Amino acid sequence: MALNRDKGISVEHFSGASKVHSRADGGLSGVIRSLLQKQGAVVVDAASITALTDNSTGTDNSTIGVVSSPAVADVSGGTTGVLATGAGSIDTSADTLMNAYATLTEQANLVYAELGAGDVLEGPGTAGGGTIAAVDQVLAANTTDNDSLDFEVFTSIRNELLNAQATVISNVNRCSRAVGLAEITVAAGAGSGQGTIYPGDAIPATALTNGAAVTGGVTSVLKSTSDAMLVELADNVAYLATTLDLVTNVVATTAIGYFAD
Repeated sequence: MALNRDKGISVEHFSGASKVHSRADGGLSGVIRSLLQKQGAVVVDAASITALTDNSTGTDNSTIGVVSSPAVADVSGGTTGVLATGAGSIDTSADTLMNAYATLTEQANLVYAELGAGDVLEGPGTAGGGTIAAVDQVLAANTTDNDSLDFEVFTSIRNELLNAQATVISNVNRCSRAVGLAEITVAAGAGSGQGTIYPGDAIPATALTNGAAVTGGVTSVLKSTSDAMLVELADNVAYLATTLDLVTNVVATTAIGYFAD
């Protein structure tokens, strides 16, 4: 039974064995979902949440791109200047990304607050109060073999960044769904951001390992590939910021939004 274009939902729409148990748009759950999304848009629109200032220097590619795996490199003579340096540089870059994720989560929390959904943890980063600071996308090069970045430590940091990114993606999608907007686009192979979403969509405060130099002359990271990874993560930050701005700038309508067949 179609929705009445004048009344929206007619008194007969869910009568008898019609669409009470249907999950389609015209079914009971679909209609309730649409009504809640319309109300969510009304509430968020009325809140006039200020848009993010994105200074991440990432490029919004309108998709969550695949984050590449940097190449492992043996630590031996002749590798000076082409490997990532051990401690310090990776910590700076990872911190700027965690700050970006904290700022994005802070913005999502503003949306959650308007919807009565409560806050989620922002992680070990420092939220920027609506401004995403620049993401450091270039690691320093090693000056000796022994000060190069340990590959296993780097892998742990990379996984933590991917988990934080996946968690932010989940929060952005929740905000988008709450006001009836489309979820973000994810490139083939990028999964949910190639990471694991933290329980409760909350990034824990302990979610970041410190960088360390190689010990015992093992394996390190080829700097050109680690820098490429940081660029990819920064680009994803820019896209997430744009998507959240669509949520906070949503223009509410009072119509149901569709008519069932």
